Amino acid sequence: MLDSVPLPFQAILWPLVGGGLILALNRLLPGWARRLVAMVAALASLVTLWSLKAEAIERAEIVWEPLNLFRMSLELSPDGLSLLIGITLALAAAAIALGIRGQEPRRTGWHGSLLLVLAGCLGVVMAANLLALATGSALIDLALILLVIRGPRRDDDSERTSLGLVVPGVVSTLLIFLSALQMDAELGHASLFSRNLLEEALIAIGVAGLLRALVFPFHARKLRAPETVAALLLPIGVGGYLLLRVQTLAPILSRRPWVMVVAVVGLLAGGLLTWSGNARSKERASADCLPGRWWTGMLAFQAGYVFLFSLLLAGSTPWPVVSLVLVLSVLAIWWDTTLDTHTPSSRFLGWVSARIGPLWAEVQSRLADRFGILEWLRNPQLGRFAVVLVPAVALASLAGMPLTLGARGRWPFYAAWLYRGDPSLLIVLAVDTLLVAGLWTGLVVIWNQCSEVRPRSAALVAMVALTVAVVLLGLAPGILSEDLELKAAETADVSVWGLGLLYLMPWLLGVWLARFTGFQRRHLERIWDAVNLDWLYRGAGWAGQRLVDIVHWLSQVGEGDGWWGWALIIMALGVILITVR
Repeated sequence: MLDSVPLPFQAILWPLVGGGLILALNRLLPGWARRLVAMVAALASLVTLWSLKAEAIERAEIVWEPLNLFRMSLELSPDGLSLLIGITLALAAAAIALGIRGQEPRRTGWHGSLLLVLAGCLGVVMAANLLALATGSALIDLALILLVIRGPRRDDDSERTSLGLVVPGVVSTLLIFLSALQMDAELGHASLFSRNLLEEALIAIGVAGLLRALVFPFHARKLRAPETVAALLLPIGVGGYLLLRVQTLAPILSRRPWVMVVAVVGLLAGGLLTWSGNARSKERASADCLPGRWWTGMLAFQAGYVFLFSLLLAGSTPWPVVSLVLVLSVLAIWWDTTLDTHTPSSRFLGWVSARIGPLWAEVQSRLADRFGILEWLRNPQLGRFAVVLVPAVALASLAGMPLTLGARGRWPFYAAWLYRGDPSLLIVLAVDTLLVAGLWTGLVVIWNQCSEVRPRSAALVAMVALTVAVVLLGLAPGILSEDLELKAAETADVSVWGLGLLYLMPWLLGVWLARFTGFQRRHLERIWDAVNLDWLYRGAGWAGQRLVDIVHWLSQVGEGDGWWGWALIIMALGVILITVR
């Protein structure tokens, strides 16, 4: 029976079935069973997508005409770009499902909702027409709304924040749906791979990508839990995919100057938020290694980085999107392990420590007695370094360190700016300096506050698997890009020495800035408050509430005792008649 379902739809079917099973039997399944089902479903989707690499890609169609609004049906046609992003999302979802437990998972059904998010994301990345694109986007919104509704009890401010994370995605889906209606009415189709595409529809899809990726000023704010971040990572990656897809079809966004301004401003805001929020956390005594402020800045920066990459290097292999999803998934799992105070340390780590520890101590003793220069092996700092090695590799990749996945996107990114000769390159260098300062401060916080964390076995396996993928793709990116026939970014016309200097400068200045604390104590809080735009959203909320109150008052006047509304209407009509005369 499964053989009759096309492979692209099978990749979506696995997380749909797994998510429905978890949500239906959520209260009956133990925690390990929920994580196992979610991981198996995501891995099954990953294997299906991987098998599509070796086959001739054909379009798959399901005949379905909702309400007869469209003259088309759901159609999928995965190409190299779709498969690269789809494989990345499925791998990240499998690791997240295994490594993150979530708050009150028995009541919220977090793992089931995560699988529904994955199914919607895969529907978006493999969509061949706008109807399939809108359907996948709507499924993402439904899954995120389900997470908000079934989430743990929160105060009013937290509920507004959770809804604020969902609203941009809902608007994104609405834009795609309206674009599908427009193309179907004017062209008779809504195919993404047709030669004749409406420019307005492409711009709408690009704006939908900006909203889905939570590009500044629609950035995620007040993130309080790792499962919230983990659920947002997949849709943010999909938003980056939509931007890249539009630019691949027609570089229509890069032709508009205001788009580049929005991208640079978003990148600058993300760098300021990463630096100011994370530098402040350096002095915190809490064991929360990666607090919500760090995530707010980092997600804003990565979204702006992906946006700029899509504008400058349209059609190139989108390594920044892959890096965003994989690397931040590692750090989200690490954040969850630092908050896990309800369970004892890992049995697996305890078993390894009990058997390897004495042997390692004996090896140290013999080496130290034979070679005095190896006395450093007895230093307890060595063990602390091993514990923070996984998050350190993730942070290094975010900074674009060579031999990691982050370098694959950062090197051509700098080359494109250097080739353009645009003065905005100075802003990019300043932003990367702020990023490195924030990442260095985060590493110091992890070293000082969380070096005693002992991850659970499942979380450790998930983080190591993703870290291996990050390093492996940094060393041999052709594992994916060559098989999928993706275009590599060209840097031949740029001076290697000049590019290397630009590449190295932010690291040197960023580490110096992170260690310069005099300025931080006086001004960082003000920078954070100004750039985070909480004041703007509070003002917009106050204005909206006042507008609701006015409408409510008018309704009471118009329909209350005395029918004063008719008097106001008659007075308005009289004013109009006098004005006309």
